[in-house]
Amino acid sequence: MRAEKRFNKFIIGLATFSLPALVLAGGTENQVGIAVIINKFTDVGLKIIPLLGAMAFLFFVWGVARFIKSAGSEKEIKDSKNIIIWGIVGLFILITIWGIIAFLRSEFGFSGDTVVPQINL
Repeated sequence: MRAEKRFNKFIIGLATFSLPALVLAGGTENQVGIAVIINKFTDVGLKIIPLLGAMAFLFFVWGVARFIKSAGSEKEIKDSKNIIIWGIVGLFILITIWGIIAFLRSEFGFSGDTVVPQINL
């Protein structure tokens, strides 16, 4: 067990110290700056957030449907209320994360366009 821990620490250390060399190994024509890396991560994050928001909204609607369906059972009403609350909490967290990412992108100048989720019909 002890040898396995030392091996894991060695691999983590090796990866930590070799990552900058791998990033900078592309030469001058393929140079990747930190702004490009940050833009890639925020682009992926801003594309995932609407999907997770839709899932949280469906979770909330499912809780409301269960609440309406469970007219007599106290346990089902309690479970439905928990589902509704967690759906609302999930939506709040996702909207907050989206707002923070959009604010930081505009504040630090990583992207000039505004990031507002829209539904195109």
